[in-house]
Amino acid sequence: MMNSIESFNSLHNKTVTRERLVEIKNLAFDEQELKLFDKIRSILKEHPTSEEFKLQINHKLISEKKQPAKPKKKSSSKKDKPIRKMGAPSIETKNLIPAKLKDLEKKGFVSASSNPKIETFTLPGEIGKFLQKIQKYKELILIKGTKHTSKSQIAMQIANAFGEKQMLVGYIDQEQGGLLSKDTLNSRDRNTSEKGRQFILIKGDIENPMQEIEENCKHFDVIVADSVTDLGISADELNYLRTKYPNVIWVFISQVKENGNMYGGNKMAHNPTKIINCHPNIDYKKRYATLEKNRGNNLDVCYNIFEKKIIDCNNKENESTN
Repeated sequence: MMNSIESFNSLHNKTVTRERLVEIKNLAFDEQELKLFDKIRSILKEHPTSEEFKLQINHKLISEKKQPAKPKKKSSSKKDKPIRKMGAPSIETKNLIPAKLKDLEKKGFVSASSNPKIETFTLPGEIGKFLQKIQKYKELILIKGTKHTSKSQIAMQIANAFGEKQMLVGYIDQEQGGLLSKDTLNSRDRNTSEKGRQFILIKGDIENPMQEIEENCKHFDVIVADSVTDLGISADELNYLRTKYPNVIWVFISQVKENGNMYGGNKMAHNPTKIINCHPNIDYKKRYATLEKNRGNNLDVCYNIFEKKIIDCNNKENESTN
């Protein structure tokens, strides 16, 4: 059976089908004849619609692979061990990454056999039990709900949990105006601890949201924004931020209309790693949150926002009543 070089050279002045060229190209790749592999690939690429080719080969190709030296003959002897027949290639040989694959790795592709170290953590307290495992890389937590569902309260509790882990939090309070607002002060007092608030920096109104967020996010571990609706940030801009700044954890509040649709469209729900759904109740002490999305974690968990604790999801007392 001819190898890839011999097969290709034999096609001089002959008509060959695209299918046969592809077979030789694949054989060349298996044999690591990369020069031939690239040559056939170029021919196929230059004539994408042709099914037959008449090959004019000016110079026959010669294999670039080093030929193994011929073994010296040994004199026969009773002491000579039997020659072991060549079997399947060793595991080491099979795992050699071809030069072509190395070039692709330089362009950002990673072998599926690699095992990068993935780090996750959990936040302290009941809110940590609710959110479960968090991976810092490209983490985007979206808090959604209609009006009067305590979205800002749970956002402050999440900010406090990150602060208690000594992670620096930038809290953008566009909706209420920062610490000049009594509502923000009350929320801070109810939902943060002395330990946590030492690592939380709060800013009120900002004129150019995307510009200022980009300028300042590099200084923080976590950015909390209340809310994307008031800041005028779109779903595409949210994804842009988490992609360009993958080591910042993003926590955004999104308003939901009475019909259940989010402002900015339901596209808002595509990219978050966690979506917290806040449920309304006339009695603010009975408002609770559930997880609509929580990659790699359990969704069957409920959290009372006022009491700051995990509750039984089957408890009818916790159902919303408008």
